[in-house]
Amino acid sequence: MTEFFKKVATNRVVVSAILVICGILCVAMPRSILPMISLIIGIFLFLYAIMQLANILSVKDGRYTGFSIVACALSFILGLVLILNQDVGTIAVGLITGIWALISGLVHLSQVFMLAKLRMNYVDKLIQCIVELILAILMFVNMNNMVALQIIILGVILIVYGIYNIVMYITYLKTSEQLKEAGQEEMANKDSSNIEIVIEDDSSVNDNDN
Repeated sequence: MTEFFKKVATNRVVVSAILVICGILCVAMPRSILPMISLIIGIFLFLYAIMQLANILSVKDGRYTGFSIVACALSFILGLVLILNQDVGTIAVGLITGIWALISGLVHLSQVFMLAKLRMNYVDKLIQCIVELILAILMFVNMNNMVALQIIILGVILIVYGIYNIVMYITYLKTSEQLKEAGQEEMANKDSSNIEIVIEDDSSVNDNDN
């Protein structure tokens, strides 16, 4: 069981090292990484659509609904677009983030007005509203730089997460070795105690014989 957990921990540290490398690349060259990410996502969607289409054509029992067929077609089209033009990924990330920030900011703004009418504290909602609306404006006005900033933030998160996992792995190894040494020492003490007991028993038998 210990070997199993050690193997799992080793696999995790390998994945963590890969995440750290990806994070460094995201921080070092965010504008070059985004097209690569778009290409990878495009290939994944394209292959997923091909496999889904094969499943749909091979199954005749009506298991796949119209929604599955539509999802397959959309995955195929989006994957093909991302493969042929990776800049679409940058635009998509920028638009999705900007629209999300705008909608979230407007929702928080409505909550601010509601809390103000109820004479309740609304400072935290107001701060969230201002930050999200500013993010939305910046995303629509200066999309390329803001998307690059997102990639940098993602890279920092990957680096921190990967280093944390590596540190936890090293701590696990040290703890395992300490527990192993403590177990061996305890076994040695038990063996020596058993030997002393046997010697004492032999001595008492000899005394009785005499």
